This record gives sequence, C-alpha cells and structure tokens, in this order.
Amino acid sequence: MEMIDLSIILVNYNTTSLLADAIESVVQHTKQLDYEIIVVDNASTDDVLSLQTKFPAIKLKILSQNVGFGRANNAGVEEANGRNILFLNPDTLLEDNSLKLLSDYLDAHEKVGICGANLYDANRLPAHSFKRLFPGILVELDAACKGCLLPIRYGKNKEFNYGSKPLEVAYICGADLMIKRNVWNEVGGFDPAIFMYYEDALLCYQVKKKGYQVVSVPAAKVVHLEGKSFTLNEKRESIIFAGRNVFFTTVYSSFYHKCANFMGRMLLRVGIFVAKRKHNPSEVQKFAYRYGLYKNKKV
Repeated sequence: MEMIDLSIILVNYNTTSLLADAIESVVQHTKQLDYEIIVVDNASTDDVLSLQTKFPAIKLKILSQNVGFGRANNAGVEEANGRNILFLNPDTLLEDNSLKLLSDYLDAHEKVGICGANLYDANRLPAHSFKRLFPGILVELDAACKGCLLPIRYGKNKEFNYGSKPLEVAYICGADLMIKRNVWNEVGGFDPAIFMYYEDALLCYQVKKKGYQVVSVPAAKVVHLEGKSFTLNEKRESIIFAGRNVFFTTVYSSFYHKCANFMGRMLLRVGIFVAKRKHNPSEVQKFAYRYGLYKNKKV
C-alpha cells in the first residue's frame, strides 16, 4: 500500500468529548498534508462510536480491554500508512498548521528521528513540552527542590523552547510526539511493559541509542489541556511508579536503581515532615502514599 505523509494516532479512554474537539482541530487546521486519523479505544464505556458518525473518515480500532497508553498506540501503528507517525493526546488542540511543520521538519533532517511542538496550557501559557535529561537521580532531586536545580544548567529552556530555533532534547512529551516510521520500526515501538507514563522517555532513549536526534520545534504549537483524563490519584501514583520502575530497570544498573530509590525514600520522609509542620494533611497523605510505593518495592 502506498504511504501517505502522516498517520495521527489518538488513544481514547473515556475521553470521547475531548477527543472530538481534538479531531475537529486537526481537520480544521491541518493543510497541504496527506494524513489519516486513527483512534484506538481502550475499552471505554463512553460513546466512542459517535466519533465515526461525526468524522466518517477516521479509522476506529476498539480494544477488548484497557491495555494502557503505549500498547494502544502500538496497536494503532499496526493500522497506519504514514511515512511519519504522530502520537497525539485526546486533550490537545491545534490552532494552526503545526503538524505540517513537524512532518516537514522530520522529512528535511535525516538524523532526526523524533520531534515535537511547544505545548501550551489552557490559558495559552508555556507548558511542559520536553525534558533536557532522561529520568534519573538528578531529575528527581530537581523535582524535590521545586525545579530550582536544572535551570542552573539549562536556563528557562528546561522543558519549554523559548527560543526561535529547534533544540535537541532528551525526550519529547508523549502528548504530541512525532516519529519517522522507519525509526519506529528500528526500535520496535513503545515498551509494552509500561502501562502509562515514562513510555515516551524510554522510546526517545531507544531512538537516541540508535544514533538519531530528538528535537523540539518551537514554530509548531499545540495546546495541551493536561490533567483532564485522570481522576484516581492513588491509581495514577501507582501507575507512574510502575512506569518509573520499568524505565530505571531498562536503562540503569541495579545499583543506580537502588540508590535512586533510597534517595526517593529520604526525600519523601523530609516532605512528610515539612507537610506535617505546615499542617497540610493532603500533602502528608500524598507523600506517605508515595513512600509506601518505594517501601513495598524490592529492587
């Protein structure tokens, strides 16, 4: 089958109303690009079939169970005919022809395997778009210090490209990650062991190991309405920790992983102590739950 320019894959899990807005924005703003839209549904209970009534051209693949973000995207690629592939979150909106900018950038740069746009929040303010470092001890220490460490090295371009030129980064946020199909085939897709979170970091890590660059393209802009599709905080914390465990086990030595976990426990103890002194029970509960995840995990 003849390849087209771009396959756009969106994974749905009870976010059909958001997804309809995302697709509408793609249809309205994407020009001069031969593309297809593939929706993979993770056994939702909302009316995902209504999407095909509103957008007859989309491909809809309904899975029998919720297999997570990475595996659902892998299933979407099986249906894709694009030379380039975009993984787009359902809680995103396009406001211009950014997908053509990203696709053209990949086509024009042989050594670039993955690229992504600058992300903006619902108020059109700069949002987390990428990371300059892969997950690890320094990144987690920076998070514990309220993000005050990494700007010493990277300035304000720590996770958003404030410049006008493309910037090589460690990994692109999975909300709008575009990859060349041949590069995807080389690395084998998202790691199926990760249900959700850290799958974007691990994919980019594997792409960089193959010698390709991962690049932020600031001319491309996407609105990301982050946080609309998850309500169970404890479940979210557990899934994040599980994804972290797979990433650290895959990328780092057992000794490094143990050191990272030890540091994580110590930082959470400090966090619990400070939250108690501030009389903030919600933070105490959050940090205590995270501490329990570390304590119960044998690495």
